[in-house]
Amino acid sequence: MLTEKPLTRSITLPAGIRLVMLISVDFEGHWDFNYHRGTLPDYYDFYEHHFDARRGIWRLLDILAKHQITGTFFTVGAILEDNKKALKEIEKTGSEIAAHSYRHEHFYKLTAEQEEGVFQQMRAAFQDFYGKDVVGFRTCHPNPPRMLETVIRQGFRYDSSLRDDDTPYILQREDGSCMVEIPRGANGDAAMIGAPRSIKYNIPSEAASHWKAEFDRCYQDGATKIKFFSLCLHSHISGRPSRAKALDGFLAYVRQFPGVWYATYGEVADLWLKAT
Repeated sequence: MLTEKPLTRSITLPAGIRLVMLISVDFEGHWDFNYHRGTLPDYYDFYEHHFDARRGIWRLLDILAKHQITGTFFTVGAILEDNKKALKEIEKTGSEIAAHSYRHEHFYKLTAEQEEGVFQQMRAAFQDFYGKDVVGFRTCHPNPPRMLETVIRQGFRYDSSLRDDDTPYILQREDGSCMVEIPRGANGDAAMIGAPRSIKYNIPSEAASHWKAEFDRCYQDGATKIKFFSLCLHSHISGRPSRAKALDGFLAYVRQFPGVWYATYGEVADLWLKAT
């Protein structure tokens, strides 16, 4: 059974920080192919997701470098085997690499035994590639609370699968082990703006306008309390030229505001765990 563990001391952000901005990229490749959603194979969708590694991820890396921002790349484990060059380049930028399942599994469909096997494969893939364990995890298809208990038991320092808050909090198992839940808000998820299954055809400027409104309110509230703005990108969507242009413009906009900490998820998790 999981419980929320109260902090023993207050969180102190770095000096001069008014807003914490979390930028994440879900690097899924063809493992988010429609076939894995239990539908008939859609090979147009299959090859569209190949855009992820061939072009999209590189375009996003260029934009983040232009604005001197590091982020967190939640990466499907199986991608490590096919896209070594891209993953090494992400590591060079100083951005964080986190886990995003092994083959983009739907955890709510898995048995406890199958779930355990997925985590073992996923952790082994990252260990083999980087020579160290990743500390963060996210899935688009959670099965709480069992899966969250597995994340803690597997030794992850944080999870970012839920959408139930806009600030982090601590989850603890009965044995005392714990982790930070860093929710990702749907309002900052590029794949959630617009009607389901028609995302790719929406007007990119509408997403940027939506992000600006969300950012402006978060920045305003940050004058009196700890506030987060979470931007979640998918490289096969936001890596397209028109969408990348909208992202570029949005980052240029937020870069005008002082006191914004462009943190990685791992940095935030460390800060919260120190306060337990």
